[in-house]
Amino acid sequence: HWAPGGAKTEGPGGLHLTPRQRDVLNLMAGGKSNKEIARILGLAEGTIKLHVTGLLKVLDANNRTQAVIKAASLGLTQGLEQD
Repeated sequence: HWAPGGAKTEGPGGLHLTPRQRDVLNLMAGGKSNKEIARILGLAEGTIKLHVTGLLKVLDANNRTQAVIKAASLGLTQGLEQD
């Protein structure tokens, strides 16, 4: 579901996530902290916080754990590497 230019694409459950949001979600599902995600993706920690906030909103979740559980229940984490 990758789209050029960071465009949002529709995934399972009809949710629209950017490729970067999918990257962040993948790493969140793997238990990584914002700081670890920032290091892995080569981004500022503040940028990761913005992506996490966006994911919480899209997934209608109150926290990271709830977001990952909802994403898994919607099939959004299937096929994601959790390294």
